[in-house]
Amino acid sequence: NLDNQPTLVNAIERQAQRPLYPDRNIEELQDFYTRLDIDQVGPVYFQPLIHGGVLTSILAVGLPYSKRELVDSEMELLRGIAVIASSLMSLSLAAQDASLRAEERAIQAMVQGITPDDLEDDQVLSAHQEMQSSLELARDQIKQLSHQVRELKIELDDERSRVANALGDSQESLSVSQR
Repeated sequence: NLDNQPTLVNAIERQAQRPLYPDRNIEELQDFYTRLDIDQVGPVYFQPLIHGGVLTSILAVGLPYSKRELVDSEMELLRGIAVIASSLMSLSLAAQDASLRAEERAIQAMVQGITPDDLEDDQVLSAHQEMQSSLELARDQIKQLSHQVRELKIELDDERSRVANALGDSQESLSVSQR
């Protein structure tokens, strides 16, 4: 819920470091530390991690116990750390993507009974797209079945009500409900 964190939203939009101070941003700080289950309140610095002009994440540095504000040199150090961290995060995401593509390539090669090196990239992509489409089809079927189950439950409730009303408040209605 970013409505309670306008400074964080501002840091994301401007892709620039933004601080929160207890004397100026008490509501935001209380919201921030409450989410982290920390009872103390102190300054927080939001530092966007940007790689190649793209926001990858936000680094939040909080000092709830010391309540100390960073000096200018420490804020510059935080900006430098952000450059390194965003590069490392981008490398990590790229490695993760490469690992997933390698897994897909190995699976496709096993399905076709060949080595992964003999498999062409377009075969892997087409197999991936086919898998995605079958997954979407399965999800659609699950949604349709869930909808049908809900409709059947409603019909069953209506039928129970109709039978109970038809039998009235007699001893027979209790035994029918129990059966």
